[in-house]
Amino acid sequence: MQEIIVLLVALVLLYDIAGASPYAAADDDDECQDYHFSYSMQWDWKNKCPDCGHNLQSPINIDTYRAITNIPSMRPLVMTGWCSPRSGSWSNNGHTLTFTPNWDQPPAYLDSPNHYRFKFLKFQFHWGLKDSGKGSEHTINSQAYDGEMQFLFKGEDAYGVMKHTALAVLLKSDHTSQAMFEKWQKLSNDVVYNSKVSIYNIVLDDYLPESKDYYVYAGSLTSPPCTENVQWIVLKHLMNVPEAFLDKMRSHKKDDGGFLKTNYRATQPLNARKLWSCYGGCYKKH
Repeated sequence: MQEIIVLLVALVLLYDIAGASPYAAADDDDECQDYHFSYSMQWDWKNKCPDCGHNLQSPINIDTYRAITNIPSMRPLVMTGWCSPRSGSWSNNGHTLTFTPNWDQPPAYLDSPNHYRFKFLKFQFHWGLKDSGKGSEHTINSQAYDGEMQFLFKGEDAYGVMKHTALAVLLKSDHTSQAMFEKWQKLSNDVVYNSKVSIYNIVLDDYLPESKDYYVYAGSLTSPPCTENVQWIVLKHLMNVPEAFLDKMRSHKKDDGGFLKTNYRATQPLNARKLWSCYGGCYKKH
């Protein structure tokens, strides 16, 4: 089984510096659970789901001059199963398009240096209006990109330190043809709101840039309930994505029947959080 080893700040160190959020539990009131949120009314999220107005929110603008780089406490983090083809479903929940793997196959894992294990749950996409130069949730030095792909993981033995990890890949549109994205375009013709279709031979590693240099910080889910229990890893290098793929994403329907033309959250203040950076020698395959 092939593994990708990435150097990462130890989770315990990140937790100590960021501080345990007193709001780590998801909002469980009925109003938040039943809330049909809209990206055009982000200002209203905190009124229905209070976590959305707290201090450890995501996404953020990554100010590279504030990042703490390559500190000695960085240790290996192992990602397992990313080079194995897997099957799953492609679905539209009215807010984004999501790939969810079938659970009858060996899972993909992300193992921390502290023996915390995170299991791959799904990946999803975010995008903006055509030719707007926006669509990514995270920005770097206030520069937005055309989209963002997010791999989401759930902790299996994190003992309450960080219950989820998310790996973000920023996307830049171009006019090339890429087979790995073309399959999503073709399948998308069959995915209407609240439906799913089967898809096969997905290799997660194909959707990562060759360089795995990254930033890492403590944050939250980027949509309601905005729970503050997510460790974010944002890769520094971009992936190119065909503009035709983003056009297809914009043609999908929302839960209210309108087109899903944009689905990214505005950046949130970093506040007192630390931002870490790894560059050069951040990973190796073996």
